[in-house]
Amino acid sequence: MLEAEEIEHAMVVLTYAGSVQVTMQQHRFELKEPGGLLYLPGAAFEARTGFLQEVLIHLAPAQLALTAAAIAGDGHGPRPFRSRLRQPRFLSARSNLEHDLLITLRRVLTTLDASTLEAAGGFAALGVEDLLLRLLALLLFPELLGEQSGEPRRPAPEPREQAFNDLLEWIQAHLHTPITLTQMELRSAYSRRSLQILFQERFGCSPMQWLKAQRLEAARQALLHPDADDTVATIARRHGFADLSGFAMGFRRRYGVLPSGVLRLGRSPD
Repeated sequence: MLEAEEIEHAMVVLTYAGSVQVTMQQHRFELKEPGGLLYLPGAAFEARTGFLQEVLIHLAPAQLALTAAAIAGDGHGPRPFRSRLRQPRFLSARSNLEHDLLITLRRVLTTLDASTLEAAGGFAALGVEDLLLRLLALLLFPELLGEQSGEPRRPAPEPREQAFNDLLEWIQAHLHTPITLTQMELRSAYSRRSLQILFQERFGCSPMQWLKAQRLEAARQALLHPDADDTVATIARRHGFADLSGFAMGFRRRYGVLPSGVLRLGRSPD
């Protein structure tokens, strides 16, 4: 019998060339070459892309949770892992561990081009499917490899999803105001360290990095759909950027174009 909110199917996206923007559950992710790894639970999503070379891996979250529990050992069950697999996750290879795991995953995927080996049942004999599941489990739950000392860590307790989602909604509604980590702590009742862990697990970045990304995206949408009297400066200030030069630099670093260019595009009749 399936638990409430059980997800039967999920997808992993691994990019090799090009880029893609994926929107799911009010979260936006962007994968660029050489890209990271995007985990999408079984729900509707929107993708925007031009040229793209990617690999899509379809899997059952329940099976992935069982694999993670098996790696954890010591009587760990799959329930905490299943809970964390209900949300989309993006991994951008920020750590050496993620980088090495992603390289290993890509190398394993190249073996799937061996059609003769597949026809002879070699994949099953080699346990390729199990290896892929174990690699994905380690990518999504890096604590399974333990601390640098080699001592295994227990999986983190099941997060209070609603409190965290409420915090994200509050941030989205107050992008135009100054927001600090202290305010996030007070709004959510999470400690600063817990916030760092939760944002890293769900978005692959720190709380303040995520906040800046949301502000930049909101500003980009405003530049694409400006009011008659809007300027780059007014839009920047409206979305919490007091330093115009810093806003322009951050915008160009994220989107590869200056805000003024996007504003001209937004005012273009075409």
